[in-house]
Amino acid sequence: MARRRSQIRKRNKINRLFVSHAVLALGSGLAFTLAPAPLLQLLGLTVQPGAVLVAELFGVSNMGAGLLVWLTRNAAESEVLRAQSISFLITLSIGFFVTFLAQTTGVMNTLGWLIVAAYLGLALGYGYRLLRRRVFR
Repeated sequence: MARRRSQIRKRNKINRLFVSHAVLALGSGLAFTLAPAPLLQLLGLTVQPGAVLVAELFGVSNMGAGLLVWLTRNAAESEVLRAQSISFLITLSIGFFVTFLAQTTGVMNTLGWLIVAAYLGLALGYGYRLLRRRVFR
């Protein structure tokens, strides 16, 4: 019985990470797809046709990631789920470094720190998940 409760707690932690990632990715994806120019302005970025296109593509990409995480949030542990987690750890870590560099060089205004924090928080979540499961050993 105690083992079953421990498995349920572990499953709930994974589910929380996936749901958090899905909500952030789907929310930002919809926002950047439907209203790219106002979001670019809100972040202090220059609004030009090329920037709007890239923001829309960023939004679509985020929606794809969000849907993937949402649809796998209750999946049993598998090689595919581990590969997905490793992929997200790598891409979110790169996203953190890119946005951190942009933020520290003044590309975005103060609101840019929210994006940096989102990337860092999710990357740490996936890193923790993978280390706890001993994927890298």
